[in-house]
Amino acid sequence: MLIAKEIAKIIEDLCSKKGIAVNELLKECNLKGSVVDNMKKGSMPSVDKALIISRYFGVSIDYLLGLTENPNLSELQTIFAQLSPDEQRVALQNLYNQFPRLNKH
Repeated sequence: MLIAKEIAKIIEDLCSKKGIAVNELLKECNLKGSVVDNMKKGSMPSVDKALIISRYFGVSIDYLLGLTENPNLSELQTIFAQLSPDEQRVALQNLYNQFPRLNKH
């Protein structure tokens, strides 16, 4: 897991990719302007603030906190969660058929 300063850097990078300033992000997310500045000083963000920011950018909270390098994991989880149990089974079977190395059964 990353330290707070590194999380602030990820947030700044995500803002840059989206073409917005950090202050704009915080305003759109209804967060105090000091949130990212506090991270730069070593203060870890609360879970709710990290979740709000990750949802804003459409990345997983794991990505924001440095637990994965895959920013799209939450998108996959969201799509899968919208499927019925039968559709989930079909989707998994299709993945296993397409990528046999994934099937460890």
